[in-house]
Amino acid sequence: MDEGIRKRVILFKIGGKKFGIEVNKVKKIIKEKGDIQITKVDGAPPYIIGISEIEITQGEQALVSFIDIRKIIDIGNLEKTEQKEIQEKKYEKKEEEDYESEEKQLSKRRLFMIIPTGKTKDFIGILIDDIEEIEEFDSINSKLYPPPEIKNIKEFFDGIIVAYEGKNKGERIFIINPSKISEFIVE
Repeated sequence: MDEGIRKRVILFKIGGKKFGIEVNKVKKIIKEKGDIQITKVDGAPPYIIGISEIEITQGEQALVSFIDIRKIIDIGNLEKTEQKEIQEKKYEKKEEEDYESEEKQLSKRRLFMIIPTGKTKDFIGILIDDIEEIEEFDSINSKLYPPPEIKNIKEFFDGIIVAYEGKNKGERIFIINPSKISEFIVE
């Protein structure tokens, strides 16, 4: 990371991979418990789960488009090593078993990160598997690399942080660029 730059990042997982998003780019995190009614939109692209009216802040309601980022980003191409390919084959087999239907998949993953799109007061909700923690990265404890030159990867990430110390030492954390995702969704 550049000298003197600090990033507070919310760490989370999608499909077994660790991702991050800067804290100041997240408006709200919600766990869907059945009280949120997500309505499917006929004719929407496959990555759109649906829409719902959500309370963004106290008294402020917004219509949120919910997306499954796994259907936009080819998570399998984020890292390619022999060991990773073996793990991916095991994951793909497990994935086939676990994802018998779209409804079953969504019932297992009901944690959403609400982010502003940058256009007026629109928001999108990104479906994630699990929230881990908030971590602060700087030029002493980590290094920020540019995103890999892979289609549908470089377009949606600010870069990859490799942590040098702490709980995430040696981990590759893919830093999502929410404005690029929202540009793709809202176009």
